[in-house]
Amino acid sequence: MRRLLRPPSPAMVVALAALIVALSTTAQALPGRGTVAADDIRAGAVGQREIRTNGVGAAELAPRSVGLSELRREGQRGGGLTGDHIVEASLGTVPSAIAADRASVADRAATADGLAPPEAHRVVGAPGEPPFLNGCANVGGTSAPAAFFKDHQGMVRLRGAVTCPGTSQSAFQLPPGYWPPPGTVHTVIHAVASGTGGIGRVLVGGGGDVVAPNSTGAFWIDGIAFRAEG
Repeated sequence: MRRLLRPPSPAMVVALAALIVALSTTAQALPGRGTVAADDIRAGAVGQREIRTNGVGAAELAPRSVGLSELRREGQRGGGLTGDHIVEASLGTVPSAIAADRASVADRAATADGLAPPEAHRVVGAPGEPPFLNGCANVGGTSAPAAFFKDHQGMVRLRGAVTCPGTSQSAFQLPPGYWPPPGTVHTVIHAVASGTGGIGRVLVGGGGDVVAPNSTGAFWIDGIAFRAEG
């Protein structure tokens, strides 16, 4: 006995038509290229493995889209910015470096401020200064008077022109603190105004005696310098 198939109901026909439309819509390909938007991609679906090397550049990033928090996380993973990524000309002076520069200048200024002011020339024969000895005196005229001073480095420096009536005499004596080191004699070959060739020896003894050369007449002590005792 044959069994006859009943035709589908109108409701079944509508349901099948809706199913066919839905399946054809999900299978439809996206037209063209570059048509995937952010809301088409599931969160976390695209990672480093899906992006080729150097595939994302400055043109693909929105302004200020990468901040300190992103750089900090990248640094914790062993990446982050290095000196190769930074244009040095775009950097200003580090604040601590400015402070260091100022400190260096301040240290030099403090050192300079700590130095004693330059000592004035102490003129031999002036009140309160060492007197001339053995009849010696300044040459006078255009010649500078005999004088001495000590510089910042402890060097004693002499100047002037002196004349003595005899030879090998102490013309004057430097005060303590202006002597050569103990046990030493500072000898200088210097010009003299005499008939012996114009050369003589001026001695500065360990006791501060400035001794005339072994020839009579004027002699010059300009340029004589030595380190003081102590």
